[in-house]
Amino acid sequence: MKSFDSKQLRWILLGLLSLATIVFIAVALLGLSMLSGKSQKMVDLKLQGSAAQNQLTGLGLAKKEIKQYGYFKTVAKDVIPNDKNQATAVLQLNQFASEAGFGLQAITFPTSTLGITSAAGTAAGAGNAQTASPSAILSQAKPVTGIAGLYSVQLTITPQTDQDLPADQQVTYDKLLDFLNRIENNQRTAQITQVIAKPLYNSDGSFRCLDFTLMINIFIKP
Repeated sequence: MKSFDSKQLRWILLGLLSLATIVFIAVALLGLSMLSGKSQKMVDLKLQGSAAQNQLTGLGLAKKEIKQYGYFKTVAKDVIPNDKNQATAVLQLNQFASEAGFGLQAITFPTSTLGITSAAGTAAGAGNAQTASPSAILSQAKPVTGIAGLYSVQLTITPQTDQDLPADQQVTYDKLLDFLNRIENNQRTAQITQVIAKPLYNSDGSFRCLDFTLMINIFIKP
């Protein structure tokens, strides 16, 4: 058996050590490569899972909206009149004001076709509304988003504020609130969009009445 001196033995050990180092580095690189691949697959799976969850969430919201709009359509079918002529709405608004304890000066639509400007209100309002043509009303109406076949028409309402009106016919805050409650609780669906109110005073500085401008949307199914 051949013997090695110390110098040869040292070189052999250095060679084995170098070989072991190379093998270790190769194994480490291979392991890191495999780990990176597994990590990328995990990320891809998480992204796919997140996308699937978002799709399920979107589907759930879509079903909820369908159900919600389905309810609205049912309500619209049951409570909103199937007509083009809004004389009834004008009459009801004048009736609500009368029941609240004051009269209306004007109920105006987006155009002058359906406007009323007489102090009497109810009779003149009904006449003006009845003479409006269906095409004119449709030209004033705007489609309601999400509900096919349903339109809204904007009305602007102002009260009588003449100084010679009896005290019991003057508008007060309580009467205005009563009027608004009657509109909101009316079977004929209406949406109050804006209320602007300001007090009017007598020459001596005492409170006389309340003046207001009320904007509402009424709904029709032509």
